[in-house]
Amino acid sequence: MKILKQLSNRHTVICLDQFEEWSKSGTVSSPTLKLVPFTFNQQKQLPIHQSVLKHSMVVCLDTIDTMNNPQYVFEAFNTAMNHASIGLITKCEPTDTSPGMRDIDTFKTMMDHYNCNAQFVGYSYTDTGNKRIVGIIGNTHNYRAPINNSSFKVIALMAVYNEEDIIEYSLNKLIEQDIYVYVIDNWSTDRTLEIIQTFRDDPHIIGYESYPSKNNAQKKFHFLEILHRKEILAATLNADWFIHCDADEIRESPWFDLNLKEGIQYIDSLGYNAIDHTVLNFSPTNDHFISGNFEEHFRHFEIGVYISGQVKTWKKTDNKVSLAVHGGHQAMFEGRRVAPFNFLLKHYPLRSQQHAERKIFTERKPRYRLDLKNIGWHSHYDQYEWGAPFIRNPEELLVYDKESFYKNYVLERLIGF
Repeated sequence: MKILKQLSNRHTVICLDQFEEWSKSGTVSSPTLKLVPFTFNQQKQLPIHQSVLKHSMVVCLDTIDTMNNPQYVFEAFNTAMNHASIGLITKCEPTDTSPGMRDIDTFKTMMDHYNCNAQFVGYSYTDTGNKRIVGIIGNTHNYRAPINNSSFKVIALMAVYNEEDIIEYSLNKLIEQDIYVYVIDNWSTDRTLEIIQTFRDDPHIIGYESYPSKNNAQKKFHFLEILHRKEILAATLNADWFIHCDADEIRESPWFDLNLKEGIQYIDSLGYNAIDHTVLNFSPTNDHFISGNFEEHFRHFEIGVYISGQVKTWKKTDNKVSLAVHGGHQAMFEGRRVAPFNFLLKHYPLRSQQHAERKIFTERKPRYRLDLKNIGWHSHYDQYEWGAPFIRNPEELLVYDKESFYKNYVLERLIGF
């Protein structure tokens, strides 16, 4: 099944099932996918050692639909979740007559009844486009405690170049969530630096600089140098966690009731030291945006596909952190343990026809370093030639509403499908 293959790209997956249909589907075990035959109404002990469970995702796909009493599934799952870090239970769209299991509210009630540590409950979409009810379960011992550590400090390392239309909103969005910011300006030619300087008295703006030095600035996009500069800042600044970000991004915690800092604190309390992200790429559907609240203006998006992940938030470590080795997409360091739940990265790179033309054909393509292009970096705008239309048809895109997205795309946002 496609869902198991996708999950096993990121996790060691243990799938519990009665396996009556596996031979027909062609699904087989692999180093990161273990298919464990299990008769829920007969077996009490899981045939898996707890040391294996500790580093695995336990999955049970739609088995509830085949059972008269879901008790056996939930009891087996709770046994596994005494050791496993994350679990996934699904059931097909509620067209059957299973009692008490016909919507996500009653599904959540059932999970609570059997003392599951339900982290997320909602819907996801099957390969055929049908809805599936999804429950994401945390380790039994990792119930969420109140978050009240006021000394916990998160610093966003933000790189900017010609972002005068959005920089004020972007900084305020981080500040209102008690995130500190260090800004690296790659010699903007618009009012970006001037706007940043208006925040000089805000204690959340811990520093800003034009980088590299003016003598070395030239007229190139100094992406590699900026990544190395962020590595140095992460090693020297005093903080608990760091965020590698740009001005055209909004980050969100996966928990509806926790802001960005609070979500990072919770991940920290679970013992993880890095966070992956699901990317939503927003596009303009009209030419009306001038400046200001870009998060409210742009409502249409596509879910980004990034096979290697977007691990751009990490806990301060004594080990060397490398951002450059994967072109800024991954913070790599020894002992990295990535949280099982993705955070959201809402990306707004192109904001009007004029902005897109200026950014791609003036501010990016002519400024890219040839040596980096030759190793495959900076390829995401290669498809565009002058005259290309950048205003998208809204009917081709999804419409963003936070409550609806969090409810209806559980696996897509948490796992990054």
